[in-house]
Amino acid sequence: MTDPIEKAVDVPLPPIEAFDLFTTQIDTWWPSEIHSTSAGDRRPARSIDIEPYEGGQIIETRHDGRKTPWATITKWSRGKRFTFDWHVGRDPKNATQVDVIFTPSTICLLYISPSPRD
Repeated sequence: MTDPIEKAVDVPLPPIEAFDLFTTQIDTWWPSEIHSTSAGDRRPARSIDIEPYEGGQIIETRHDGRKTPWATITKWSRGKRFTFDWHVGRDPKNATQVDVIFTPSTICLLYISPSPRD
């Protein structure tokens, strides 16, 4: 297992607004033209959607209309925390856990590879 990677970003928004922007508008800020399964065909994704509940998925709708799951949501606490097992292009058993924590003025991302299993 590699050491976790942690990144904190200061944001000028209350946690609930930052959470909603991060999750409901992911396809407005995610660079799908270079980071998506469609990018392999040199095309941006049509959309990226997050199913807002534990057990939901992050799903890319590819440029050709096919849907590709990227991750499975493991924690969903609106305005506070969003955790998922990131497996885009890989077997979900080899997922990387990503934990995103929202605090006043800061979003903290923690990447742990591979995902710890309870």
